[in-house]
Amino acid sequence: MRRASTRHGISQILWASDFPWQSQTEALEAIRHLGLPCGELDAVLGGNFLSAVQPELLASG
Repeated sequence: MRRASTRHGISQILWASDFPWQSQTEALEAIRHLGLPCGELDAVLGGNFLSAVQPELLASG
């Protein structure tokens, strides 16, 4: 994750799953234990998606 964020920017990363290699609960717990700053974690867990599909929602608060 750190390598991808350094190369592409945290704004280009979304937390998602298209195949159940592990439970989503386990995957989410693993993401939370990466030690990302709160703002980056929030972005990966949904903020980046929202800014891509409905940027006016983020602008209005």
